[in-house]
Amino acid sequence: MEELVRAIVEPIVVNKEALMIKIVATEEDDISDIIIISNKDDTARLIGKGGAIASAIRKVISVKSKLDNTHFRVKFESYDE
Repeated sequence: MEELVRAIVEPIVVNKEALMIKIVATEEDDISDIIIISNKDDTARLIGKGGAIASAIRKVISVKSKLDNTHFRVKFESYDE
């Protein structure tokens, strides 16, 4: 799943070296979190105006999750450089 997220996200961000993608298992049985961490400007690009880009990323991950019979939540985090 990380490869799919990276393939979607890398063309959008400017600072590719600062991009981190973590997959974290949650306490819920079959749910994992995908945390996309980037600098402040790139996080704004990934979320997009009105959350349009974030919604599209979540939709693609949702479709792939259903095909793999898994469940992921996508979260975005930023940091200052």
